[in-house]
Amino acid sequence: MENEQVVGVIPNVSLKKGLFRSELFTLVVTSRRLIAAKWSKQIYKQEVDERKQEARREGKGKLKQLFAGAGTMISFADRYLSMNPDEILGETEGSFAIEPRMVQKIKFKAGYFDQNDNSETLSSLLLVTTGGKLKFSFKSNHDAAVQKLLPPLLGRKL
Repeated sequence: MENEQVVGVIPNVSLKKGLFRSELFTLVVTSRRLIAAKWSKQIYKQEVDERKQEARREGKGKLKQLFAGAGTMISFADRYLSMNPDEILGETEGSFAIEPRMVQKIKFKAGYFDQNDNSETLSSLLLVTTGGKLKFSFKSNHDAAVQKLLPPLLGRKL
C-alpha cells in the first residue's frame, strides 16, 4: 500500500452545523482521503507568534514583524502541505476524515464575484456520505482548487 501524501489544500471552508451556526475548516486532500482540519484559534495564534519571532530573529523591524503575523491567515493552510495526514487529523479536536467510498453524492455550485458592485456569492460543496450530509461553503477564488483536487480522489466529476 502506498504512503498517503497530501495533494493540496482548500483553505477557509465553512461547514454548516445548524441553521445559524458554522465552523471553519481547511479541507486537506490526500492521495487516500479528504481531511477536514478544524480551525483552532490557539494553533493560529501559535503560528502568528512563530512568524513574528522568525521576523524578529531575521532582524526585521516592528512593522515587518507585524506584517509577518498579519499574513498568517492567507497562508495558514499551507502548513498542512508538509504535515503527515494522521498528524493533521489528530491536531485539533473536531477534525475528521472522509474516505472516497463513503461519498454517495457530490454537488458543487460555483460562486462568483461581481466587480461592478463588489459583491460575492460563496461557492458550495455538498457531500452526501454514509454518515450524513456535509455542506461546505467557501470563497469562489478556491473553485479551481476544488475542481482540480476532488475529482481524482473521489473518482467522479463535480
